[in-house]
Amino acid sequence: LLDAFKSQNDILVQVDAYGSNEELVAKLSTSRGTSGYDVVVPTGSNIPQMLEHDLLQELDLSLIPNFEHMDPNFTHQYFDPDNTYSICKAWGTTGFVYNTKKITRELTSWQDFLDAAQKEAAGTTALLEDPWEVSAIALAAQGFSLNTQDEGELDTARNIIVDDLAPNVKAYVGNAATSMIQGSFTLLHAFNGDARQGLTEVKDPENWKFVFPTPSANLWMDCWAIATGAPHPDSAHAFINHMISPDTAVDQLDYIGYPIGTKGLAEQAKKADLDQQDLIFPAQKVLDRLE
Repeated sequence: LLDAFKSQNDILVQVDAYGSNEELVAKLSTSRGTSGYDVVVPTGSNIPQMLEHDLLQELDLSLIPNFEHMDPNFTHQYFDPDNTYSICKAWGTTGFVYNTKKITRELTSWQDFLDAAQKEAAGTTALLEDPWEVSAIALAAQGFSLNTQDEGELDTARNIIVDDLAPNVKAYVGNAATSMIQGSFTLLHAFNGDARQGLTEVKDPENWKFVFPTPSANLWMDCWAIATGAPHPDSAHAFINHMISPDTAVDQLDYIGYPIGTKGLAEQAKKADLDQQDLIFPAQKVLDRLE
């Protein structure tokens, strides 16, 4: 898709990756509008903080006509009610994947995850390097809202993470797929699409199981946005428009393992007969319990 955009528009596209939202915010903050980046992809929950520090500039939706194809479930979010600064790039949730040869009992909840991390998977557990996601494990296991601001609940979660979970963690990773392939982990905190990618690449996929845990988990959305001081704003708008086209949706979905927020994508995926669609599109009973 990048090559197609380059050839259609005679525009050079350079892509860099970052390990966390905090890393992106730090990079943009220190450059003060001179980062050289046009398009950036933060998670939606980080956008209010980025706007406070003037790190994003307004979009001109007239230059992004494919916005009309976005699913209304993924527009007008609390962090950007009028899509003034952002458009959904992808959405998903968080759970965990485990090796059923090493952990032979069935795991279904975040409490099961915490228990296995301290027993069968002690020293072979990986957590995401996103601090909010790590906190959410303990909050959910206690039945607290993942968005709680109650100091007592937060203290309880902190104690679980620091005292019970952290001593048993082998690594904090950005993408569980790479760690699954590496083969030295038994239990991995994972985004659903990354777990799907790992299951398609490990030698023994039949020995791995992904769980949408109870009682709750994060419903997250990563977003296209344009950095303040973007040197090529017209090209940036054209690029975003290209990447949210329904014509590119299935290719992106297959490659990254996440829906990109366009209308009718589940039906397109069925027609394309993509692998492990149950990991891409959580069942409605799962979606209903996500925060």
